[in-house]
Amino acid sequence: MPLAKLIDNAQFEGFNPSILGLGDISQPSREIEALAAVFDLAGFTRFCNQVDPHLAVPRFLSRFLDWLFTRIKTGLTEATYGDRKALWAELPFMAKFSGDGMILGGSAATSPACLA
Repeated sequence: MPLAKLIDNAQFEGFNPSILGLGDISQPSREIEALAAVFDLAGFTRFCNQVDPHLAVPRFLSRFLDWLFTRIKTGLTEATYGDRKALWAELPFMAKFSGDGMILGGSAATSPACLA
């Protein structure tokens, strides 16, 4: 009979819905107009089937994700004022890596500064 893995009570109790990072979902919801963007890396499965993918895939994904998030931030930046940025729209509030791409969710409303 295999030995059971012992964990402390704090670790055990830490396994709960909070690990999903959803916040307090018992609060009343608020409706927002949202936009979803889906990115798919064409040929990614073939790329992962190469010899020694464990060497190339992490480096590629690290560079790709850095590039993607930098492009989004750059594209949304209207102006820089010292240590602050003026954005023409809000940054996405949700990002989900899907194995061969990315799903981003954000507000469909433009920044109030854009409307002035």
